[in-house]
Amino acid sequence: MMPKLKTGESSDSLFAALETNYRLSEAESVRFLLKNPAVDASLDQPIKSLAAQLIQGVRQKKAKSLSIEGFLQTHHLSSHEGLALMCLAEALLRIPDSVTKTQLIREKISSSDWNNDNQDPFFTKLTHFGLLTTSKLLNLGLKSNRVVATLTSLVRRFGEPVIRQIMAQAMKIMSQQFIMGETIDKALKRSVEFEHKGYRFSYDMLGEGARTQQDAERYQKAYQQAIDEIGSSLKNPNLSLFARPSLSVKLSALHPQYEWAQHRRVVQELIPVLVDLCRQAQQKGIGLTIDAEESERLILSLKIFEGVLNHPDLKDWNGLGLAVQAYQKRAPFVIDWLVALAERYQKRIPIRLVKGAYWDSEIKQTQERGLRDYAVYTQKVYSDASYLHCADKLLKAASWVYPQFATHNAYTVSAVYHLAQALGIQDYEFQRLQGMGETLYQQITEQDDFQIPCRIYAPVGAHKDLLSYLVRRLLENGANNSFVHQIHDSDYSVEELTLNPFEQAQKLKGESHPKIPLPKDLFLPSRLNSMGTDLSDEKTVNDLEQTFQKLTLPNIEIKIWDTRSLERCLDTAEQAFIKWSKTDVDHRAVCLERLAALFQQNQLYLMGILVKEGKKTIKDAVADQHLRA
Repeated sequence: MMPKLKTGESSDSLFAALETNYRLSEAESVRFLLKNPAVDASLDQPIKSLAAQLIQGVRQKKAKSLSIEGFLQTHHLSSHEGLALMCLAEALLRIPDSVTKTQLIREKISSSDWNNDNQDPFFTKLTHFGLLTTSKLLNLGLKSNRVVATLTSLVRRFGEPVIRQIMAQAMKIMSQQFIMGETIDKALKRSVEFEHKGYRFSYDMLGEGARTQQDAERYQKAYQQAIDEIGSSLKNPNLSLFARPSLSVKLSALHPQYEWAQHRRVVQELIPVLVDLCRQAQQKGIGLTIDAEESERLILSLKIFEGVLNHPDLKDWNGLGLAVQAYQKRAPFVIDWLVALAERYQKRIPIRLVKGAYWDSEIKQTQERGLRDYAVYTQKVYSDASYLHCADKLLKAASWVYPQFATHNAYTVSAVYHLAQALGIQDYEFQRLQGMGETLYQQITEQDDFQIPCRIYAPVGAHKDLLSYLVRRLLENGANNSFVHQIHDSDYSVEELTLNPFEQAQKLKGESHPKIPLPKDLFLPSRLNSMGTDLSDEKTVNDLEQTFQKLTLPNIEIKIWDTRSLERCLDTAEQAFIKWSKTDVDHRAVCLERLAALFQQNQLYLMGILVKEGKKTIKDAVADQHLRA
C-alpha cells in the first residue's frame, strides 16, 4: 500500500484550483514560484559546479559536423542566408520531382547568371543551412525582397542543379538526424545500438492532428501497429515496466474535433479509443504516454486522462503516463492534481516534465483572440524556474509518480540530480530528443559516476511528415535564448549558463517580457485591442451556453417593400453617407470607437442571436463578433 498524501486535498478541489489559474498574471505566477524556490543556498554551488562540468564536456567534444548540434555551434538562425534557404528548403520539401523543383528555383530567383563554382567554402555552410526547413522563421525579420536577393546570390555561385541536390541531401541528413526511422520496424532496429549504451525509448508516430474521422482511424491503426511491434521486440522480460520502451500518443490525432467546445462529444468518443490502446499496451507489457499539446487543450486532456486511468480494465496497470509543460502557468497545479489522482486510484503515474514546444503559437493566438492574459510565461527564465519547481514536486511525490525529466539544459540536469540526491530518490530518468543533447547525456548515462537512465524521444515517420515536428524543434532549440544554442556558443560564458533561475526571476520581479504586451494593449497607443471569448475555458463556455438558453430573440416584423419605399430608403442612406463623409475625421474615429465598445458590451447578446437565429456554431459566432469589435 502506498503512503497517504500529506496535502489532504482532494483531486476535485485541486482540479478547481488548476482551472482558476489558467491565465494567471505573470507577476502572480512568479510570486507563487518564488515563495518556495526549489534551489536553496545549500544546493546552489554544487549544482553550478556540475553544470559547468557538463557544459565544458559538451564544448570539448564537438558535435558531428552534419548534426543540428553541429549547425548550432557555428551559425545563427537569424542569418539572412540561413533564413532565405530555410524558405526555399521548406518549399522544396513539399515538391516530389526535380523538374518542378528547378522551376521553383527559377521562379523565386529569376536570374540567368548560373555558376557552378562549388569550391567556395560557403558550399559547406550551405549544406548546414539546408538542415533548417521552415518559412515560419521568416517572421524574425527577413523581408521577402531580401530573401530573393540572398537566394539570387547563392544560386549565382552554385547553380540550380547544385542547389537542388544540396537541398535534397540536406533533407535526407535532417530526416536521419531527427527521425528514428521511416517505419516503426526500422526505428526498432536502429534503436538497438543505443539500447546497448543504456538508453530507453519512447516512440512517437509523426503526423499532424486528425482533420477527418478517416485521419483519426488511420492514426489509431498506426498506434496499434506500433504497440504490437514495440511489445514484440522486447528482449528482456525482467525489465520493469518503466524501464521498457513506450509509445507517445497525441489525442488530437485520434479525434478530428479535439477542442473544448466539443468536449462532451470528444470525451464520450475518445475515451473508448484510448482505453483500447491502453489494453493493448498492457497486454504487450509496455507503457503509453499522452503527449502535451497546446494549453487550450489541457483541461480536455486531463478529463480524458482520468477517465482512462480509472477504467476497470486497467486497474492493475501503471503504464498510462502524461507529459506536463513547465512553461504553462498551471504546471504546478497539474502536478498537484496528478499526485492526488494517483492516491485516489492507487496508481503510480509516469510524468514526463518538459519545458514546452508551442510557445510561439501560444503567444500569437492569445494576441489574435484578444484574451485576458497568456497561459504561458513570456520570460524564458520563469519557465526555467517553473521547471525546477515542478521537478521538486515530482521528486517529493516519487511514491505516487515516476518522474521523467526531459531537458537539454545542463543547469537543469544538474539541479534535478542534486534535488534527487538530497531526497534520496534514485528511481527516475532523464529524457532527450532524438538528434539533440547527445553530447550532454553521454556524460550522464554512459559514465559510471552517474549511470542515470535516459530515454530518447524518437519520432517515427516518412520524410513528408517531418516538417511540422521540425518547426517545433527549431523554434524551441534554435532561438538565441535557447540553452541548446548557447551551450555551443563561446560568446556565452559558463558563468552565464549556470545562473540560478530563481535568483534571475527575483531580479525581474515578475515583469513580463518588455516586447510582449498583454493582448488588450497590443495596439497601444493608437487603440485598445478588442477582447475575445476564450472557448478553451470551461467556465466561459458554460456561461455562454446558459446565456444562450435564456436568450429571448426580438420579434422582427418582416415587411416586403415596394419599389418606391426601397428608393426612399436608398436616398436616405445616400444622404447619410454624404453627411458622414464630410464629418471631421477625429469625430468619425470617436463614433467608430464608440460603436466597437457597444459591440463589446453586448457581445453575449449579439453572439446569442447569431447562434439561435443564424444557426452558427459558438466558434463562428465568436469569430464574427470579434471582427465587428
